[in-house]
Amino acid sequence: MPTSSGDDLPDLDEVEGAVRRLGQKRVLAPDVLPSVVAYIGELIRRRVGGEWTTHDSGQGHEPDLMVRGSRCGVMGVYKEILEYGRAVSLRAFVEHHVRVRKG
Repeated sequence: MPTSSGDDLPDLDEVEGAVRRLGQKRVLAPDVLPSVVAYIGELIRRRVGGEWTTHDSGQGHEPDLMVRGSRCGVMGVYKEILEYGRAVSLRAFVEHHVRVRKG
């Protein structure tokens, strides 16, 4: 289902519900986590601008979101899911990063 803004991304509440239903172990799996990170990053990018890029982590190139010359830190969603599990608030994570980037 598209978001209320009419773009082609799923609704954040639906994704957050899916993350809670799947649980921490499943969401942090290598076949699921990249999609969650990309989704959260794209929500932030669309609200504040920015561009996707890559950086060399020493273990290969990893995607990163740059906003006004600074890394956005979307991989922090991994830490949020790890710490809060089913109680994670993806909405709070997105809103925090949007608020910080908009200044």
